[in-house]
Amino acid sequence: MSVSITMLVLIRSLAAFFILFFFTRLIGKQQLSQLTVFEYLVGITIGSIASAMSIELDIQSMNGIFGMAVWAVIPIAFAIIGLKSPIMRRYIQGEPRVLIRNGRIVDHNLRKERLDLDQLMMLLRQKNIFAVADVEFAIMEVNGQLSVMPKSNKRPLTASDMNLPVRSEQNSITFIKDGVVNSQALIEAGLDRTWLIGKLREQGIQDEKEVFLAQLDSHDQFFVDRKEDWRENLNPGYEHILSQFYQLHADFHQFSLLTEDEKVKKDYYKMKRQLDKMIRQVETHISKVKS
Repeated sequence: MSVSITMLVLIRSLAAFFILFFFTRLIGKQQLSQLTVFEYLVGITIGSIASAMSIELDIQSMNGIFGMAVWAVIPIAFAIIGLKSPIMRRYIQGEPRVLIRNGRIVDHNLRKERLDLDQLMMLLRQKNIFAVADVEFAIMEVNGQLSVMPKSNKRPLTASDMNLPVRSEQNSITFIKDGVVNSQALIEAGLDRTWLIGKLREQGIQDEKEVFLAQLDSHDQFFVDRKEDWRENLNPGYEHILSQFYQLHADFHQFSLLTEDEKVKKDYYKMKRQLDKMIRQVETHISKVKS
């Protein structure tokens, strides 16, 4: 392959990548598990056109771009039509079907979804449901996911069931990430850098660059994770083991001096040599962790 052809493939591939990225953003932000079968097929088709445009040099670039544009516009047009017309939305996307109602399988809907009992039970087990009788409703969504509502006596006990007061939870606010202070987050929380520095000083931190993550949760609990904290947490455990090894080594030496039995004395010396080897291994590991 000549250099000119290689450069052409590179340029066409980069162009196809950015065009594909643009069309993907245009279509929407749905995750793969949320896509309908139609949307999934559209995505595969657009990707196939992009790959063909990259390496099939006999295909004109504009034809490939036009083909991707057509396939990108189709789901957008269908989505707009679906927003305007519920009838067309049901026709285009399909509609949810009830597979289980009040602990009873709706067999004709099961046949419409082309599911057998083994497949239904597998989907229920994925929702931690192991008996059909425990299900109030099970609905097959248009994206192929099964939504399950257990019967009231089979649901986990909640605070509202016991009339317990519960504080509302909100997202934690991140003030520092990888040593960089998020000034916007401080402003939105009604706080300033002085408050943040004070919180860090309380935990013995002099420089925000030492912080990997600093957050404030909805209960006003300030959490700080320092860089290399995991190393500091490892060292005390290994050093404790090492100190136990030192103590055991001294005990073996003391026992070997006290005993008159030559066989027992040899056994103590043998165990001391094995322990010496383990001590050297632990010392080497600690030095590596600290470095």
